[in-house]
Amino acid sequence: MKKLTLLLSSLLTIFSLSAANFKIDIDGRDGNITLNAGRQLSGVRAINPAWAGAQKKSYLCFEGNVTSEWQTFSITFTPSASGTVKLNIRGSYKTPPAADWIAYDNFRANGTTIQNPSVEKLTANIPNNWSRGHYGVITNDGNASHGENYMASSHNVSVYQLVTVKANEPVTVTFDAKFDRSTPNQGHPESPLHKKVSK
Repeated sequence: MKKLTLLLSSLLTIFSLSAANFKIDIDGRDGNITLNAGRQLSGVRAINPAWAGAQKKSYLCFEGNVTSEWQTFSITFTPSASGTVKLNIRGSYKTPPAADWIAYDNFRANGTTIQNPSVEKLTANIPNNWSRGHYGVITNDGNASHGENYMASSHNVSVYQLVTVKANEPVTVTFDAKFDRSTPNQGHPESPLHKKVSK
């Protein structure tokens, strides 16, 4: 019976991980910038969400399956006009108040510039150049893929940055991501907001 319980627990863990996705949204609605996803690398899905209505062509959602190990992903899009778009770092959707937390690190890009890409620069424990839509977590627990720090975000607890794009110039954003953990509520278990980073 004990072996059966352990087996079921392992299967549930595997199922949970397989259902977790990174989620990065590119939002060009403020500048009325149409975003074309084009062809993505294997394992990455891109859609213009129906909920964006008449502006759905200015909003792209990218998703891909993650595991508990760091993996490198890339997303690609082409803007119709020059301006700024929002790079919004999130996690896969779960029915609230549950949440899947996805860890992100080591951003790099072609066609735009991402500031503080590995969140190593902090002011009062908040990453420079990144805005917290709903208090994304910063942690230095020794598990970063690059440097000391990384971000952990969920679907409703996001971190974002405005980036500059040029008309008809393809943008490729590459990053590392992994499954962080699941929680029964929208708060990350390390703290309601974020874990303080000690240097």
